[in-house]
Amino acid sequence: RDRKSRTTHTHRRLGGQIKRALELALGAASDVSLHGVWIVRCEPDPDASRFRVVIRPEDEDDTVLDRLEAARSWLRMEVAHAIHRKRVPDLRFVRAPEEST
Repeated sequence: RDRKSRTTHTHRRLGGQIKRALELALGAASDVSLHGVWIVRCEPDPDASRFRVVIRPEDEDDTVLDRLEAARSWLRMEVAHAIHRKRVPDLRFVRAPEEST
């Protein structure tokens, strides 16, 4: 395998680990409004030093991104416990685009 495909595979695996860690953390969050946040995907943004976390809230809560930002340091700590890496990527939360019906 070439270097680019190994990097892509590593980033995809890391994104999956971050997604699972965030799903567990959000389910246990003290802010119950975060329990209904669905993680669509986690992808490098632009590289593995930061991941874009694409979310879809269960309801039309306009404050969900603010609430996630307020919990970001706690969420990064939860990710750190799960991924066992020397450097924990920063997280940037964005809302998934609305699906057209």
